[in-house]
Amino acid sequence: MLASSISGKLLKTQGFRGTICRVPEEKYALAKINGEQLKEVLEVESAMGNLKTKLTALIQHLQWKDFETLVDLIFRQAGWQRVGDKGKTQKTLDLELYAPVTGERVIVQIKSESDLKEFEKYQEDFAIMNDYHKFFYVVHSAEKTLTNYINETDTNLYLVDKIADLTISAGLVDWVIKKTS
Repeated sequence: MLASSISGKLLKTQGFRGTICRVPEEKYALAKINGEQLKEVLEVESAMGNLKTKLTALIQHLQWKDFETLVDLIFRQAGWQRVGDKGKTQKTLDLELYAPVTGERVIVQIKSESDLKEFEKYQEDFAIMNDYHKFFYVVHSAEKTLTNYINETDTNLYLVDKIADLTISAGLVDWVIKKTS
């Protein structure tokens, strides 16, 4: 177990060099040893699951243009820089992004609705684009053919549940609430 996954309250006892010491966080230490989660952690995880479920529904209420903006904001919060105007560069891409730290260039295709046939068509288009390191296909409301598809390609397929996770991580929950209120 890595020290980074243990509370600092417990780690402070590691500096004690005596043979016997009192562990101030006994309940926490025993839970860690037994592989158990604290009740509070379980409650927060449950609340996060509920947030994700409710947020997914809100994201699906976004108009296509607001969904495009949300995806743009998510990638920009992750450090990507937009190269061109959103949705205007060419038919096969909605966002062209650049990562200044790694020098990677990526394409993000954003769809309000899509199915497996359309995804496969875009994969064909992506296959002939050699100037990019990665491709993202982001869908707001996917047909069953796409939600049931097991993606084993190089194209990153992000459906609404992944977008909900990224929205939470990027701190954009309030933005979605305001856009859907």
